[in-house]
Order: sequence, then structure tokens, then C-alpha cells
Amino acid sequence: KKGTTIHDMLFPYSWPPWLMRKIINNASYVKNTLTGLVVHKIENRTIHVTHHNQSTTSPSSSSSVDLPIRVYTPSGTGPFPLVIFYHGGGWTICSIESHDSVCRHLCNLVNCVVISVEYRLAPEFKYPIPVEDAYAAAIYITQHAVDFNVNTSYVCLAGDSAGGNLSAVTAQLSRDRGGPSFCGQLLIYPSCDLTQTYYPSYDGKCLNLDEADSVWFLNSYIPNVEDRSNPKASPILHHDLSRLPPALILTGEHDRIRDSGEAYGTKLTEAGIPTTIKRYDNVGHGFLLVAPGVEAKSAMEFMCNWLKEAFAAN
Repeated sequence: KKGTTIHDMLFPYSWPPWLMRKIINNASYVKNTLTGLVVHKIENRTIHVTHHNQSTTSPSSSSSVDLPIRVYTPSGTGPFPLVIFYHGGGWTICSIESHDSVCRHLCNLVNCVVISVEYRLAPEFKYPIPVEDAYAAAIYITQHAVDFNVNTSYVCLAGDSAGGNLSAVTAQLSRDRGGPSFCGQLLIYPSCDLTQTYYPSYDGKCLNLDEADSVWFLNSYIPNVEDRSNPKASPILHHDLSRLPPALILTGEHDRIRDSGEAYGTKLTEAGIPTTIKRYDNVGHGFLLVAPGVEAKSAMEFMCNWLKEAFAAN
């Protein structure tokens, strides 16, 4: 892909994904070091998680892996409420470093522990590995609540874009596989339908994510088209959306995947799940990070207030 905009010149299929990740991470590290919001304590840790293959009960059906996490802890004694955060980036780029500023704000404004999970990325680790990493991390974190000074009665999932997808899928897997339980799911411009079913927002003005971008991400993450209809890939296609945590879904007016996220919110509402859908005007995909301004600040305040209410309601 060639072009003259920053988006065209820097987008990952201009360069190998590993190089794009390195550039984003290094730039994010410098920005976070120089301008990052002060948080009482930030720790980088590694957790050892186990995947369990749900299709077989043989001993060989389990596998283990070490995953990096970043733990943000506010001042105070705790135990604190907890947000488990999955970063966006098309399951292919970005990291806990690129989304550090979002997690710092959540920690300080909500007064909760935030644990950002570094799940493995495509194309090296294709679907369903990022899904199983996300779910296994949630299990580990809630089972080791004392180590993180958190109260497992107050746990919310959160993520943006691909991370919103993983949050929605993790909520469904947790219900279907018997835990853990959550009191909310914060889905920030989530990717909820990977089948490329037509939505009107595909034809509108698209900022920061166009059709070619979406195709590249999907082909990198989940090249088998048939897999895209699995609810573990497209949470909107799950046959049962009952008994899921309350949801907040944030979208941007000029986001190509806006309508699929809002459609998921509508389906959750129809299934009896308390759901809030909030659309921000004049912004595109990824606006919390790539377009920090009035809308981004408003969205941050709105979702932090929603998290506080979700914890209080539980």
C-alpha cells in the first residue's frame, strides 16, 4: 500500500509487523516516559497461564505459556476493584506500551487496579491463540487476586478495537466455561463481526481504518474464512447472549466498524443485558489514542464514571 498520508506511509502492511510493533513501542515508551500521567505504582510482571482445549479431555489438550502483564495500582490500602485490559491493534500490532496512557487514566480516575495483558499477536500467533491467551489470563489474574491486591467481586473487562473483541469473547467464554465472573464489559469501538457482513458504516467516511486495513488485519489474524463465523471470533454471532455482564459500547461516527459494535449492543439489550451505547461525533477508529481532544477526554470521563457505577452496582 502506498500513499502520502501518515496513515498510508506507516500502516503495517507497508512494513513487516515486527518492525511496526517496534516503532510503535519505542515511540510510545518515549511518550509515556516524558508525559505519562503519574500513577502510584506500575509494575511489569509475567504470568504463567494454561490453555485448555475444550474439544478433548486428553492430557495433551493443555498447553502453557508465559505472558507479560503491566499492573497499575492506585494509592490506598485495597483490596481494589479490578479492570482487566486488552489492547487493540488488529490482533497484530500495538502492546501494553502503546496503551499505557489509557490504563494510567483508568487506574487514577476509577481508583482501581488495572492489569494490561500482553496477549500473543498474529501473524506469528493466529486465531484462536490470542483469544485463549486473553481468557487464560483472566483466569490466572482472578485466581491470584491476593497477589494483585484486588477484590474478585468487582472485576470488569475492558479493551479497544481488537481488545474490545477479546473482552466480549472472554465474557462469553467465562459464562460458557464456568467462570470467572465479571460485573461489566467496557468495549471501546469493538470489532464484533469478522465475517465482513455488510454494515452501512462501511460506506461512510472512514478515519484511521479503511477496507484495505480491515482485510489486512483479518487475513493476518484469521485467514480461514470459515473460522470468522465462530463466536470466539465474532461475538455478535453467539446464539445465546443472556447472562453476560452489563456492557458499555463506545463508537466513533467515522469508524468503519461502528455499526457492528452498535449492533452487538442492540443484541445484548434484546437479550436482557443492561447495555449503554455511546457514539462520539466527528471522530474515527482509535480516537482515544490517535485523536486526543475534547471527544477523547469526554469518552474517558464517561467510561470511568460507568466503571465506577458498575463496581458500585455489584
